Amino acid sequence: MEKTLRECLERAKKMVDKNATAKILCTKAHYVGGCPSLAELTKEAEALGKDFSEVNVSTADSNGFDGTEIYLSWEEKRNRTQKEIEAYKRKRFTNVAYRFVYDALTASGYKRVVYDTANLRRFDGTTIYDLFIEENYESLLDYYSLGFTKE
Repeated sequence: MEKTLRECLERAKKMVDKNATAKILCTKAHYVGGCPSLAELTKEAEALGKDFSEVNVSTADSNGFDGTEIYLSWEEKRNRTQKEIEAYKRKRFTNVAYRFVYDALTASGYKRVVYDTANLRRFDGTTIYDLFIEENYESLLDYYSLGFTKE
């Protein structure tokens, strides 16, 4: 099981590392004002460096704001900050690794079993990602052994 676990976690790390540096979409918004004409909206979009076809026109009501103000909004891709990359890796690695481990173990004759979640307390204060980075395979083996047994 340990060899399979290492292989699965290596695959998960490669996938997560690749996706962690991908650009993400963020929504930008620009307040226009009262009831502008189409020409005024087009001019506002151009002032933002956008073609009018690249922006969404929203009223304050559809965005949850009070009044009848008009907003232009659009999405832009941006790089993740280093803090966002680390948070993404910690969160995503657990899910990706579990999927790889589950598929490999069930294909090798293991079955999923119910276990007492109180047994997870010994892993408090760390993540599966941190255990992997620290190469703490003994703890990782303990963690995954809780949920699987050989048929």
